[in-house]
Amino acid sequence: MTADGGFLIAGTSRSNAGGNKTENSKGGRDYWIVKFAPENPQTPIPIRINAGGPEFTTATKKLFIADKYYSGIDRVSSVATGDISNTSNDILYQSARCSPSFSYNIPVPNGEVSVYLHFAETYFGAPDKKGGKGSRQFHVNMEGSRKLTNFDIFAKAGGAMLATAETFTVNVTDGMLNIDFLTGAADLPRISAIEVLPSPQRTLTFMPEADATVRGGIYKDQNFGSDQLLGVKGGNGNLNRKTYLRFRMPAVANVKSATLRIFANNHESVSGAPIGTGGVLNDEWTENGITFSNAPSHLNPALESRTSVRGELKYYDMDVTDFVRSQVAGDKVVSLAIVTAYNNNLINIHSKENTSGFAPQLIITTGVPSAAARIAMEKVSPEAVVAPASAIYPNPAKDHIMLEVSSGHKSEVDLELTNITGLQFQLQRPEIENKSSRLKIGLPGQLPAGMYLLKVQSTEFSEVLKVLVTE
Repeated sequence: MTADGGFLIAGTSRSNAGGNKTENSKGGRDYWIVKFAPENPQTPIPIRINAGGPEFTTATKKLFIADKYYSGIDRVSSVATGDISNTSNDILYQSARCSPSFSYNIPVPNGEVSVYLHFAETYFGAPDKKGGKGSRQFHVNMEGSRKLTNFDIFAKAGGAMLATAETFTVNVTDGMLNIDFLTGAADLPRISAIEVLPSPQRTLTFMPEADATVRGGIYKDQNFGSDQLLGVKGGNGNLNRKTYLRFRMPAVANVKSATLRIFANNHESVSGAPIGTGGVLNDEWTENGITFSNAPSHLNPALESRTSVRGELKYYDMDVTDFVRSQVAGDKVVSLAIVTAYNNNLINIHSKENTSGFAPQLIITTGVPSAAARIAMEKVSPEAVVAPASAIYPNPAKDHIMLEVSSGHKSEVDLELTNITGLQFQLQRPEIENKSSRLKIGLPGQLPAGMYLLKVQSTEFSEVLKVLVTE
């Protein structure tokens, strides 16, 4: 089957001229290919439909076509006025398809697609209207499979006149996406808009913009940034080697997984030697300037970020998902250090300068944005807050930090400390230093060494700062 739903048929023949041929076959055989067009041509995606309403372009220039591809009881509902909260596109939610039973049959290419269903409850619980939670409950099936059971728009959105959405990944095998809206426990199904997007799961491979080995002992001030082989070895003095890598990812979001892949071998033994990858918070090092003496500190490798390298020269993988997620949420630059405490064997790794290729790779798989994230993409703030970032010192820290609060925070700030896996820690009550904008914040006792994220939030804006805690 071709991408547009048609078919290709190929074959051979040995007959003399005839039919549409103008001469005999040359060499005794003809080869031919015939393409059959699809019976129902599929619509390229993305497809956006304003259910129950006319064509509409959102604040972020996304076109929703007028309602089409529906079947069943043909009935729509709309409100002429009333603000819809949680969106900049009120018109999209003021109309809806609403009847006891209806379907959408949307022609799409086969394969996985992401489906976003947009809702707003504009009747039950709305101003001057009765009802609320539980007043409307209905079912939604996709490709014959139940996706929502007794779905309550009011309950999901947290009230009436509020935009909300649900997202699903659906596998289409017959060139037609079937969405069925069925009456449930109360009143009628209602849908404001539908988006069908290509499955956003992608695998992206990044090459390092900088890589270098640093070495201790008499080599502590020597730079090895142009070497074709990177090295990792434990021990003291001249033996000690670490490898630093830096990757830049300007357009990555929704990271599902991140893997560091290196082409390496144990140079001194066929047996396995353990290595690990730790995150580096300071991205300011340079390939031709980094040495053992000035190399930035790194986090201890997590268990999943370790592997064992044997004598065979091949690719080895280490999971660095948690650290990469934290960096993508910030400056989108990832620095990593490959280290070992094992001092018996030297691990050689191909660098990006290696003439035979096989440079280190950072392989990232991205996933589907959440429904809440999709709604947030359409919000347009009347004005953006432009203010200097808050600052933390000392950093690295041990038992406390000083927070210089940005002048952009006009109201009281709330503080939240989490590690890179999302676990939250209770902070001590901040002390204001000499009626200034500086806060002294005590860190929780026995806080494990590692990287943490401090969220600073006020009514004006929020920001996330990195904190490295040492023992």
